[in-house]
Amino acid sequence: MILRRDDLRELAAHEKARLESSLLTPAARRSVARVVTFLGREADRMQAAADARIAASAAREARDLRASIPGGGQMASPRRSSPAAPT
Repeated sequence: MILRRDDLRELAAHEKARLESSLLTPAARRSVARVVTFLGREADRMQAAADARIAASAAREARDLRASIPGGGQMASPRRSSPAAPT
């Protein structure tokens, strides 16, 4: 995913450089601008997918670690202390 994100950003950079050409017609300039926007959004989606995958992996590892500890995978309810008996 990260390699794809990097590829998309590189493609967007190439297209941005194309915008500097004085030979582009207004229609071509709008087309290139749309492509740059699309590539940027796709790169952001790839980054979000990678971030989600990393977060899910970290959460799974933490859960697996807790489960590997005897009694660690169980949630115990806190004990309530009884009110002191009146004297």
